[in-house]
Amino acid sequence: MNPRFSLLCLLFIGLSVSFSCSEPPVESSPTLVEVAPVEQTSLRRTYPFSGTVRALEEIEIRGDVAGYITAIFVEDGARVRKGDRLFEIDQSRYQAGEAVAEANLAIAKETLNRVQKDFKRYEELKEAEAIATQLYDDARIALRQAELEVEAATAALRTAQTDRAYANIRAPFTGTVGFSEVRLGTLVRPGETLLTRLSSDDPIGVDIYPDAALLPLMMQWKEAGEAIGLLRLGDQNYPEKGRISTIDRAVDERTGTIRVRLLVPNPEYRLKPGLPLKVQVPEFEERSQLRIPLTAVKEQMGEFSVFVLQEDRTVREQKIKRSFQAEGYMIIEEGLTEGQKVVVSGVQKLRSGDPVRIKEEEAA
Repeated sequence: MNPRFSLLCLLFIGLSVSFSCSEPPVESSPTLVEVAPVEQTSLRRTYPFSGTVRALEEIEIRGDVAGYITAIFVEDGARVRKGDRLFEIDQSRYQAGEAVAEANLAIAKETLNRVQKDFKRYEELKEAEAIATQLYDDARIALRQAELEVEAATAALRTAQTDRAYANIRAPFTGTVGFSEVRLGTLVRPGETLLTRLSSDDPIGVDIYPDAALLPLMMQWKEAGEAIGLLRLGDQNYPEKGRISTIDRAVDERTGTIRVRLLVPNPEYRLKPGLPLKVQVPEFEERSQLRIPLTAVKEQMGEFSVFVLQEDRTVREQKIKRSFQAEGYMIIEEGLTEGQKVVVSGVQKLRSGDPVRIKEEEAA
């Protein structure tokens, strides 16, 4: 017999004996896990939005008359009340114009008074047929001209008074001014020169852009007129709530959203136009929904699942359709029923069919 062949036979026999004498594989011990029940609860879903603070009134203040700035009455960024003086344009020419207009009006009134007396005398002579008709007609025309001159002089005086008033630039509403764009001596051109900007600040608006599908919800809150909306300013909750005051007339066809404005009290003037805010709008009424702890949910490739405890103390992986998160819980739309128990710890180590031990039972 070939020695090499004999050696191979002996090696094969040795390996066979070794495998036949080895112990059977040991089954893995059950994994210790925590479980929680699928609960039915009543709550309101909250919809989060990114909002932007908007002033309800905001204007650029420009001069209506020409002249040099002779006084500035307000500091940059100051709060002002309606009617407060902001700037003064050189009034000397407008004071002179008003004085001329007053004098012209006085002259026109004196002329009218004289013409009225003449016309009254001509009327008496006409009744006595002691005056030519042409003289009477001339007197009547002169009276009408004198009346028109008084009207024109009155209008000229009103214009002069308006120009002088416009030389004092006042706040048209209560709010906060921005940085002044002019200094003393700046030449103001009517309707062109920007002096400053003014915006109202209490209350203030917050604009959000919900999906058009949420329009019925927004209309419900608007009609109710109730204060809603948890606002977050940075990492802090804003102490005031808003109410929906305005819903835009149309949906934006490009984005499928609609502009909605909340009216928010701003007593400390912390909210400034352009500031970003987080806004949460709840559903109008509570609804009964299923919930499980967030730690029970496993996500993989955009799909969500949980491990459901079986009667034989194994687990089965179950796909779910989630709705939204709320206070450490996941609200479930499909895949689970009330009373089932789901694993809430160590879910990443489990596979469907694995045996488990329940920590709560062993602790008892």
